[in-house]
Amino acid sequence: MQHWALTDFGLLRRFLWFSLLSSVTSPLMSQELKQETLLENRVEAKSFRAIRVENAPVMDGVLDDPVWQQAQVVTDFHQSRPGDHAAPSEPTELYVVYTSDALYIGARMYDQTPELIAAPTIRHGLGLPFDDRLVVILDPFNQGRAGYRFETNLNGVRHDALYTTPTQFSLNWNTIWETATKAEANAWVAEIEIPFKSLPFDPSLDTWGFNFGRGIRRKNEEMAWVSLDRQYNPTIMGEMTGMSGMDQGVGLDIVPSFAAVQQRRGVEAPLAEIENAHRVDVDPAEMKLDGRQGDLAERMHGISPATVGRNGQLADHGRSAGELHVGGPLERP
Repeated sequence: MQHWALTDFGLLRRFLWFSLLSSVTSPLMSQELKQETLLENRVEAKSFRAIRVENAPVMDGVLDDPVWQQAQVVTDFHQSRPGDHAAPSEPTELYVVYTSDALYIGARMYDQTPELIAAPTIRHGLGLPFDDRLVVILDPFNQGRAGYRFETNLNGVRHDALYTTPTQFSLNWNTIWETATKAEANAWVAEIEIPFKSLPFDPSLDTWGFNFGRGIRRKNEEMAWVSLDRQYNPTIMGEMTGMSGMDQGVGLDIVPSFAAVQQRRGVEAPLAEIENAHRVDVDPAEMKLDGRQGDLAERMHGISPATVGRNGQLADHGRSAGELHVGGPLERP
């Protein structure tokens, strides 16, 4: 009887200990959940509708194509720095349309002194910390955890990155997309084309996570469409609706790339040397994609390594099944 009494006392003591621990931790866990919910509720609930068009706009840095007139104009930007949701010093207009093959983004970024627009970066693949820039963030799966970042400046430089977490991104990721820019009397204009085969997405989802940013360096000013506590990333985004009927292609691209070899003293190397500098020995007629011989020859375009993920994953080099990367990590000229 004494043994059972001690055992019962031990069980009772453990029960009381766990009861006390639960009474302490439960409010803390509840408070954390409340804080997360509060943060979610603080993010602005913004959305716009992307318009599907039959004909793609001409990529020339001029927003005079009739398709841009069909787009919903997004103008409700605010400062993220130095002010937090203060009125921006310059207005911005954004337009988004898409065809079955690509997403098109047009932006007119007004500037009262366009001669002071900063654009020192001229090389693709470099960051734009000292440039006036346009930033686009896409989350095709609208999960708020990862996404793709695209930046350009007045020179049409292409800088892209893959968000691996909401606050960190990989600069080793590259995909195929195009830009066209031009200066106007009181603004600079950027057009962006992102082929759908360059990004994995779920065709059944008609809503993507979306955000815009703009920087004016001489004013140390950053603007955003959606921000929270001066930040914007895949967890702090608005939504783009109306997405349907996009063509994913075969989900795989083989893109030859080349390196131009230049001799010292600025003398160009012979053509044969350039052609052999970075050779990709692929016969499109012999290649099969998912067991099918297809339009590989037509899909071998551009001169940048393409990274196309499948199976619903945001892909970096060599990180997704069904992904093929041909050529070294070279930039487009």
